Amino acid sequence: MKEHPVAAAAFFAATGLFAAAALFAAPACAHAVYTVFDVPQATATFPAAINNTKSVTGAYRDGAGRLHGFVRNNKGRFWTFDPDGSTETHPVAIDDDGDVAGWFKRNGKTFAFMRFAGGRTFMLKPPPGKIAAATAIDNAGDVAGTVIVAGRSQGFLRGATGLFAEFDAPGAHDTFPTHMNNSAAIVGYSADEDNPDQHHGFIRVDADTLTSFDVAGAIATDPAFIGDDGAVAGSYADADGLVHGFVRAPNGAISTFDVPGAASTMPVGIDDRGALYGSWIAPDMHIHGFQHRSDGTVIKFDVPGASDTLVDAVNLRGVTTGLATQSGVTHGFLRTR
Repeated sequence: MKEHPVAAAAFFAATGLFAAAALFAAPACAHAVYTVFDVPQATATFPAAINNTKSVTGAYRDGAGRLHGFVRNNKGRFWTFDPDGSTETHPVAIDDDGDVAGWFKRNGKTFAFMRFAGGRTFMLKPPPGKIAAATAIDNAGDVAGTVIVAGRSQGFLRGATGLFAEFDAPGAHDTFPTHMNNSAAIVGYSADEDNPDQHHGFIRVDADTLTSFDVAGAIATDPAFIGDDGAVAGSYADADGLVHGFVRAPNGAISTFDVPGAASTMPVGIDDRGALYGSWIAPDMHIHGFQHRSDGTVIKFDVPGASDTLVDAVNLRGVTTGLATQSGVTHGFLRTR
């Protein structure tokens, strides 16, 4: 494992469940504060996740075009890392202690990894004959993801003790976990063997409780987030291939919505006030961020000077992270609500 603490190279750049029937657009919040950052020596920075202490993890591209992992803490300090032998590192989740989960490639094969906040990085070993990619982590150190064997993808939950439990969504050929809450409830999507583009959402509460669901009229339902209260957020595609947002309440009720004027709406998470965050694509195909407040107000936002703002994650305090494209260069950003 290679570990390199480096000095911060990011500074402030500028300042800046819901009722679907009550949607109206509002200008960007005057109180929001944006921080644009880059991993030192990176040619592009790709944040993927943020925890409740405002630490961010993700990948960055070096001058040779290789992807490495990074952690940026709430004081702006960076650590860069790769699991041993990695030629491509993809951190995708971080817990409140700063532990990171993700996947990497070595010798053309994919492996899951975990990196402790202290810097130790190790491969998560699935059962023999299978490969794994981690996609989620909770504050207890449980990790969820996908294992692949014989052309099939199954979900897995690896407990903090190292025990692997594999699972399939009901009737699924392939199962892909995407997020996990602090009760180790997992959400994701599954696919049919005969129609792999037709996705169904699922929630796995425990080994005995796994429920599939679909947004009415959807040809693909793709959950992206589950809160500690059991609320689920994500996107779905309709019969015309248009992408919309949804929230599934803890009681199972599903509400759908679109950002006004959007060609596509893609939620990624919910904060402690019940506000929903994500990205929307305009008819000109540029990407922007949004905040959907619990009173129905929709705030559209962009990182100042960015042609595209892609929101990848939000924490409970409503701090978002993601990618901002400025003059053709991809940077990371933080936005406070």
